[in-house]
Amino acid sequence: MGYLNYKSVIFTLLLVISSSVLKAQIVTEYWKSEIKKHEGKLINNEPDSIWKYWYQSGKIKAIGAYENGLQIGEWNTWYESGSKKSEGNMSEGSFKTWYIDGKIESDGFMLNRKKHGKWKYYYQNGKVEAEGLMQKGMKEGLWVYYHDNGTKKEETNYIDGVEDGITTRWHKNGQIEMTGTFIKGELNGITCWYYDNGKKEMTGKNINGLQDSLWIFYHKNGNIGSTGYFINGKQDSTWTYFYETSEKWKQGNFKNGSREGKWITWFENGKVFKEGDFVNNRQNGIWTIWWENSQIKETGNYKDSLFDGTWVGFFKDGKKSFETEYVNNLNHGKSTIWWQNGKVKLEANYQNGEFHGDYKYCDNKGNMIEKGSYIKDKKQGKWTYYDLYGNVFREENYDNGYLNGKIITYHQNGKVRSEEFYKKNIKEGYYKMYDDKGELLLKAKYKNGEKIDEYVSEKAKASSTINK
Repeated sequence: MGYLNYKSVIFTLLLVISSSVLKAQIVTEYWKSEIKKHEGKLINNEPDSIWKYWYQSGKIKAIGAYENGLQIGEWNTWYESGSKKSEGNMSEGSFKTWYIDGKIESDGFMLNRKKHGKWKYYYQNGKVEAEGLMQKGMKEGLWVYYHDNGTKKEETNYIDGVEDGITTRWHKNGQIEMTGTFIKGELNGITCWYYDNGKKEMTGKNINGLQDSLWIFYHKNGNIGSTGYFINGKQDSTWTYFYETSEKWKQGNFKNGSREGKWITWFENGKVFKEGDFVNNRQNGIWTIWWENSQIKETGNYKDSLFDGTWVGFFKDGKKSFETEYVNNLNHGKSTIWWQNGKVKLEANYQNGEFHGDYKYCDNKGNMIEKGSYIKDKKQGKWTYYDLYGNVFREENYDNGYLNGKIITYHQNGKVRSEEFYKKNIKEGYYKMYDDKGELLLKAKYKNGEKIDEYVSEKAKASSTINK
């Protein structure tokens, strides 16, 4: 809330004063320019009498009096724009603050530099924000708060500045938001929260500000969303959760705020969706996930909520979709993925989440598309690529992820189409291109990736293009 703390008109004095100064003296401090920052009298090293403060722009910031270092009497402060910020008597009398646009922000009474008596606070649109009594700087008795549209927001009773007694809160549309009882600033007893449509959001018991015993949470349509017990503010024992349409969603146990033991999740049709165990709020052991037709979708082992060991997946018809090894949530070991027709799609090997070892990828007819090997996620050695008919159309050689050595491409009849050489991804040496009968069409020489020589056959010259 935009309540003004009267202390905001106290401006810290950072003055270095020798112990040998007189008991009373006028002190003036300047900004880096010759513009005054503040000016006033010190008696026994304490501000006394009238003091003035200025912004760096030279505009007045505050004027007021001190006695023995304490604010007394009339004090006035201004925004740098020149509009009044606050005005009032710090010893005993009325006190007001304004927003920068001149609209009232707060209005009340001060006694010995503390808010005392009735105070009222306003939004910048002029609507009342809060009103109630202050006693020696602390809220006392009934305080009423409002939304910026004028509707009531909250009624709370205070004793010595802390909530004590029945509290009611309202949504902006006038519907009750919460009812509860505070004792010495802490919620105690039954507390109810409501949605802005008037339906309950949650209800349960509090002890010294902590949720305790049975609590019920609701969906906005009024149906129960979840229910279970708290002990000292932490979930405990069996908790059950529901879909908005009231079907059971999931259920399991808590111990001291952590999920423990078996947890089950259901589809809205009542069939099991997921099942497994928690240890200290982490998934451990075998977990299984099902399709809605009750066929297993995935099953495998967790260790502290990380994939660990073998995980197997299935299509809705029960055929395998994948089988993968994990260590600490990383692929480690062999991994196989299948097409839905049962043909192998991918066979790969991993080490600590990186490709490592043989790699094969096939189309849904079982035809090889590419195969090769990795070492620590980088291609190594010979890689072979196939066309849709299963014929080899390209062979590459790699070293530590770089193209290195001979690259060969083939015509559909199996004859060599081209030969070239690479050294760490850069063309080096001869590039040769042949027709589908094996006749040389083009020969070029490369050095550091640049072509330095070229021979083109008469047949190739007669052709409109040479597709390299």
